[in-house]
Amino acid sequence: LGGAALVGSKQGSNILINIFYNVAVNAAVGIANQVRNAVFGFVTSFQTAFNPQIVKLYAIGENDQLINLIYKSSKFSYYLLFVISLPIIVFCREILSIWLIEVPKYAVVFTQLVIITSFTEALSAPLWTAIGATGKVQKYQVWVSLIILLDIPLVYLVFKSGFSPIWAFIINFLISMVAYIYRLLYIRKYVSYKLCSYLKCVILPCIIVTVTSSPLPFLLKGCNMSIEKLIFAVVMTILFSCFIIFLLGMSKNEQQFIMKRLKGIRNKYSHKH
Repeated sequence: LGGAALVGSKQGSNILINIFYNVAVNAAVGIANQVRNAVFGFVTSFQTAFNPQIVKLYAIGENDQLINLIYKSSKFSYYLLFVISLPIIVFCREILSIWLIEVPKYAVVFTQLVIITSFTEALSAPLWTAIGATGKVQKYQVWVSLIILLDIPLVYLVFKSGFSPIWAFIINFLISMVAYIYRLLYIRKYVSYKLCSYLKCVILPCIIVTVTSSPLPFLLKGCNMSIEKLIFAVVMTILFSCFIIFLLGMSKNEQQFIMKRLKGIRNKYSHKH
């Protein structure tokens, strides 16, 4: 049911775009989804390492460790996606121009909105893994599927009313947020955690990192940027984001762990040479 809802929502939106608009708009959707899949692939690989541990900790009843792992995997999934996505969101037109030469109408805004929607998926993934570990998935899948499938009638209504195709992606983002909130509330029945604790440990650091990191790429952005300037801006944005994540987005224990790992890698490299 969950798989059918995801396929129905995405393909349903594509069909509606094709009915109400032209093929060029559909091409822009395809480009946006290609970029999204490439970016989100990094996060999926990262989360794969956490999933078995989440299931194991629930199975042995280690509630505190499970909550801690859900918090960390959600937060670091967001950070990883953010580091990759921020330069793509800000320099989207410039990057697509290198790839496509002539960028289709709506391709830039579609790509930006699809990537922004992916942030809710990055935060949600550890939650639905934990829900799967409980085995109590029937009610969850029914309600989440209904929420996701709301996409089709809502998109139809806005298109019928003459709104821009951009609204399909805005609605998709809003529905993803509703599904994310539902997951947060549903998992509380089986994993005892405080919502305020989740907001403090996961959402607040993510907001701080986002707000603090975002001004730099906009300052570096200019008109008719050369490839050299674009590469410089992208690299600086990534490095600055990583610095902000380390400085403001991590606890002292997490900072110490990262430093210890970096020292270990440096020592191992120096011994080889």
